[in-house]
Amino acid sequence: MWPLAAAFVEITLHRRGPESLPASTFLFRLVLVCYVLMGLFVLVMRNAFTPLQFLIFCGDMALYLAFVFAVLRFFKHDRRFRQTVIALLGSDIVINAFSIPVALIGQMSGAANDSGPLFWIFLGLLLWWIDVAGFVLARALNQPYIVGLMLVILYVMTSYSLQDYLTQAST
Repeated sequence: MWPLAAAFVEITLHRRGPESLPASTFLFRLVLVCYVLMGLFVLVMRNAFTPLQFLIFCGDMALYLAFVFAVLRFFKHDRRFRQTVIALLGSDIVINAFSIPVALIGQMSGAANDSGPLFWIFLGLLLWWIDVAGFVLARALNQPYIVGLMLVILYVMTSYSLQDYLTQAST
């Protein structure tokens, strides 16, 4: 398990790409379950766990997987789907692990997660995630880093727009 965790850390540091991971169905499922558990844990830690947020999280995860598959399919690299998703979700778990102490500090201090220094830390983690996801997609697609980065920015803009729309529609 430690070599896998080390591989995810190396991916977040741009030292390895998705091609260095096995395309195992078991590993894909394991990382997907860990990603869901980590995401739910982070929602709870940030005091953001509501039925609507849970549905948004599940919808966003489905959108993310569909987006990755569509992009890989468009570039004719859909056979790399498992490895790419394992790398993306595994690196996201690593980055989310950094948000847990920040959320705990915010919870203990009573500060809102969207104000002051916590906002900037969470923004930094989001930018790191965008960087890593762009790197992974670029490697999976055999394209320059800027192509992967632009695709991830497109996904983030779409995802946040949909989340905003759903949040507005529910109120």
